[in-house]
Amino acid sequence: MKCYHELQCENLSTIQNETLDYLNTRYDLSDHSSLKTDLWLKLDSKDVIRSVPSMLNWLRTLKLLPREVSATIVNTMEGAALHIDELPIIAKINIPIVNYADVVNEWYSVPEDIVDDYKDTNHFGSTYYNFHYLDINKCTLLDSIVPTTPIVFNSQIPHRVLPLASATFPRVMLSVMFHNEPLDYLND
Repeated sequence: MKCYHELQCENLSTIQNETLDYLNTRYDLSDHSSLKTDLWLKLDSKDVIRSVPSMLNWLRTLKLLPREVSATIVNTMEGAALHIDELPIIAKINIPIVNYADVVNEWYSVPEDIVDDYKDTNHFGSTYYNFHYLDINKCTLLDSIVPTTPIVFNSQIPHRVLPLASATFPRVMLSVMFHNEPLDYLND
């Protein structure tokens, strides 16, 4: 499977404006303590879908039914360390909202002989991998992109978010999960 697939979105600027209107009335995007997160911001999915109708209209053209909508907020040069998202989600769509032009998404291959050293179980009993302390030089870069359009994102390949020196914060991406995952886009 591919790491990502770029999508065309004619109404991206409308989605971005509606999303920022929604987020800015509820959160201070520049303040980790008010967000109560350093990356993943859980949102009221139904409220987002109602407040960002242009997103729903666009997703309908792709024949996708959203199940959950969240945001990833990066506020520091640390970005997000190498990790694999928890199952059952494999394919989601990430939509760039603001300050995304100088932040890179990277996917890596982690050597098989060390991957289990970074395996853990969350409080729900689900397995996850946190490669935060893994020396990235032991890994092989598979692909990277500065997402300037929505992408179908393969969350089961180890990935990280890397701000470049010129990055501006907060970097906000909307992350949409589906009842009918868009896996076909990730097929080679």
